[in-house]
Amino acid sequence: MTEELRIEGVRVERSASHGHDTSDQRPPLLLVHGAYHGSWCWENYLSYFSNAGWDTLALNWYGHGGSRDLAPEALVNRSTADLTEEIGLVARTLAGPPVVFGHSLGGLAAQVYAERNDVAGLVLIGSGVPLEVSGPLNDLPVDLSVPFPVVPFEVAQQMFFPGVPETEAREYYARLTPESPRAVWEGTRCTVSVDRSRISCPVLVVGGEIDMVCPAEVASKLAAHYDAEYIFLPGRGHSMLVEPGWREAAGQIADWLGRLTTQAGSEATAPTDREQK
Repeated sequence: MTEELRIEGVRVERSASHGHDTSDQRPPLLLVHGAYHGSWCWENYLSYFSNAGWDTLALNWYGHGGSRDLAPEALVNRSTADLTEEIGLVARTLAGPPVVFGHSLGGLAAQVYAERNDVAGLVLIGSGVPLEVSGPLNDLPVDLSVPFPVVPFEVAQQMFFPGVPETEAREYYARLTPESPRAVWEGTRCTVSVDRSRISCPVLVVGGEIDMVCPAEVASKLAAHYDAEYIFLPGRGHSMLVEPGWREAAGQIADWLGRLTTQAGSEATAPTDREQK
C-alpha cells in the first residue's frame, strides 16, 4: 500500500517496507524524478523495493505531480541546485541518511545534494552528468525567459519512451509537466560542477543502450568518475523505469543494495582499535 505525505508543500508517495526483518537497519530509499516527470515514474520501484523490505519514498518537485504550484517566473528561475530543496525537506524527516535514487535531471540534482549532505548511497539511472564528466552536448533549443514546454508526443516518444508500447507511452506523455528552462539548460549543456571529493558514499550508475537523453557511453564515464559499479541495460531507453523489463534493472539494483547493507553492517559491528585493546 502506498500512502501520500505532504512535507512543506512537497507531495510524497511512500510505500513502507514489509515482510522483512528490519534489524539490519536498512536506510530508506528516496526516489527523485527527472525533468517533465513526477513520482508516477517510480510506481514500479515503490512496490518492488517496499516488497523487498525497503522503506521507499518518491517525491515530486515543486510545480510537479501535486506538489506546491510555482508561478511561471519562479519556475523559469529554478536551477538544478534549487531542486535539492525538496530532497532535503523530505530527507530531514527520515530516521537516517537515505540512499538517493536519481533519474535523468534528478540524478544530477542527487549528486549536488550528496555533495553537501550525508547520504547512504547514490543510484543514478539515465542520469545527468556534471561539468567534470561532460559528454555529447544536447543542442535542444531552450528559451530561458519562459517555462520550457512539453515537446510534441513524437519527440517525447523518441526521447523518453522508445521501449514503451504506444498506448502506454501516450498515457505517460499526458502526465509530463512544463519544466524550468534554466534546469533544462544546465542538464543538457553539462554546466553544473560537482566536487567529487565531497561525495564519499557508494555509487551505482545505470545506463540504457538506446537512451538518447543520457547516452550509455556518458553513463559509463559517470561511473568511472565516481569509481562506481555500472549496470548496462541492452535495449533500454531513457524512461527505463516504466519500460517492459523494468524488473531486470530493479533486481540488479536490489542486489547492489543488499551488498551495501551487508557492508555497512559489517563495518558497524567491526571492533574499533579501542575495543581491541
